Amino acid sequence: MQILAAATDVKDPVLAFDELDVSLSISDRGPPQILFLVVAAGAEVAGIFAEARRRYQTTSVHGSTSCLGLMTDSALHLESDRALGALAIWDMQGAYGSAASSIGSDPQLSAVEATRAALRNANRLGQVPDLVWMSAAPGHEESSLLGIKSVLGDRVLIVGGSSADNDLAGAWAQFSQEELYTEGIVVSVLFSGSKVSSVFQSGYAPRGPSGLATRCVGRRLFEIDHRPAAEVYYGWLGRDLPKIPANETSISILSESTLVPLGMVQHELVDVPLHSLLHPAVMHDDGSISLFCDVKQGEQLYLMEGTSRRLLERAGKIAGQAKADAEARRLEVRGALVVYCGGCMLSVRSEMELVRKGIAAALPGISFLGLFSYGEQGATITGSSHHANLMISCTILTDSMPIVP
Repeated sequence: MQILAAATDVKDPVLAFDELDVSLSISDRGPPQILFLVVAAGAEVAGIFAEARRRYQTTSVHGSTSCLGLMTDSALHLESDRALGALAIWDMQGAYGSAASSIGSDPQLSAVEATRAALRNANRLGQVPDLVWMSAAPGHEESSLLGIKSVLGDRVLIVGGSSADNDLAGAWAQFSQEELYTEGIVVSVLFSGSKVSSVFQSGYAPRGPSGLATRCVGRRLFEIDHRPAAEVYYGWLGRDLPKIPANETSISILSESTLVPLGMVQHELVDVPLHSLLHPAVMHDDGSISLFCDVKQGEQLYLMEGTSRRLLERAGKIAGQAKADAEARRLEVRGALVVYCGGCMLSVRSEMELVRKGIAAALPGISFLGLFSYGEQGATITGSSHHANLMISCTILTDSMPIVP
């Protein structure tokens, strides 16, 4: 197995892929088995999709947009509106397949269809892959996960980051080698013949206050402890409610809530609760709050707190944990895919080079591709994958280490 990552800020899709092909030595190595593409929101996605489809006719392609830019082991590409990043895998012993589907009115069924098509493209119907990588339009990730699990079982490792744009206007995209969507899901299945090491964590801790979700529908939280959710949330923060303009019915609170999201207990480790995060996105004039995750009635919600320092350091620590886990199982690290929450990135955007350098230091000499997402998917210590907000993941692909006599 060989893995290489590269990126370019060239705007023209043809010239951009010319540059990537040179960086990845495509002419010498031949087409990869699978190519992951991360596209900065604002870049010419349709042209990139068309050019990838023309060039890589025997390669599985998994593409998604990313907030403001992307990162690799060699550079941070941020705020160019044209960055294109690639991670290529050559593995003649493995099997890889990608497929995309429109979310439509039934996200779970769409995920089922994309998963089955990806398995067909890998020629591995009826088998469970080492890794499923997913990219979906924000809004229906929980249903999408259920669809994938209905095909592959609850224990399959599912990792990914929801497609993003730069301003929540819906200008995100997802694509495979066959289809391009703005409200879709792309699923890739990886049968690498080796083990995968993946760590999925946040850099947040409980701040103190908590309350019961007493009225909610999907991702809209109406009441906490039978009081308007916004009133309770801002009371916990010790702040006044933001004023909604007279001609508006809602206001974005995404930025100000990034370091103080809500959380719910996902599970416990040695009696220590581990929380899944919910990012408050919009406050409505009826006192409700829209989140980036589903919330269930009766769920105990906690005010969580993070710091810029934790966000700057956490990704490197997570990458180090993933590498240590792989090496403890006598696996040789070949490359990595990194997901870093777009909201977290925006809160430390001026210092994101420190994040990239931290990952590179933890993975010396290892190619990686990182994206900035609007929702993250990964596996907890229970082994089951789920959707959460404000998370970071590092997924390492490996070869078995040679046995030393």
